[in-house]
Amino acid sequence: MMHCFATARLPRRPTATVIRIILLVVQPEGAAAALDGMFSTMRDILNPAGKLQAHHRSLAIKVIGAGLGRTGTGSLHAALEILGFRTYHFAEMLKDMAHASTWGDLADGHATADQVIDMMLDSGFNASVDLPSSDLYAEQLKRFPDAKVILSVRDSGDQWANSWRTLMGVAAVMDRPFSLLFPSFLQWMPSMRALRKIRCWFGTGTIGLRKCALAYGYGEHPPEWLQEQYAAHNRRVRASVPAGSLLEFNVKEGWGPLCAFLSVPVPDRPFPRVNDSAFLNRAKMLLYIVCYSWIPCLFLLLYGVVRCCCICPAAKRKSA
Repeated sequence: MMHCFATARLPRRPTATVIRIILLVVQPEGAAAALDGMFSTMRDILNPAGKLQAHHRSLAIKVIGAGLGRTGTGSLHAALEILGFRTYHFAEMLKDMAHASTWGDLADGHATADQVIDMMLDSGFNASVDLPSSDLYAEQLKRFPDAKVILSVRDSGDQWANSWRTLMGVAAVMDRPFSLLFPSFLQWMPSMRALRKIRCWFGTGTIGLRKCALAYGYGEHPPEWLQEQYAAHNRRVRASVPAGSLLEFNVKEGWGPLCAFLSVPVPDRPFPRVNDSAFLNRAKMLLYIVCYSWIPCLFLLLYGVVRCCCICPAAKRKSA
């Protein structure tokens, strides 16, 4: 009998509730809106300061990260934050999906670089690192010629290429469409589709690659092709940024060259080391778990609803 007290908290029309749940599954666009709304609410709870900071517009981008992703940009982001710079990073698009949408519009040709830069300023950022903002390093520097530019690098092109493949392996899981063999719901979400557009845009403006080549098409090329794109990007940055405004920086060098370049004191704490390769491997495994477990969990939920709605009332009538 105690099991049936759960019916007191259910809607008065449980059948309608069950139908809505089923429609959520069979109508991808409805699921997309619901999921985006759920994640938006979670972000507001977990990151309540985000909307407050967005009201304090920055006047300029002071530090521009021109290095490709997987060049220590996570550690550089953490270091710049410690030094007092509010720094834009790819992760910001996961906190505020409006940013992902605007970058997606840029990738589609429906927004301009200035609109994206204004979005970063409106959100209170005065520095940027990592893709996709590093692909707009020239546009940022043109608008803010007094900015300092940091070209983050790895020890070698081979090291970068291996790390890039790890990252794109995670992206490939996120981008796979729903199928019976891989029941992923992620591409039902507009925000996730926008992230794919953004990744396809990488390298198209800076080194003239065709869409999706850097993120998804490198397997069509010889093994050394990725290393060549890494070198081409770095050459372009060195050639287009005045020497006095550019620091070529490996995060292994620590605080010294970075603080000297930015004319700020060295913090009394270790240089941050963000080893996100291990995080990416865990994230990939988590994505697989989520994609394969949500349907069984949904059926368990439906079973519980039906059991409470149908079996418990029958048990009540018997006891009466």
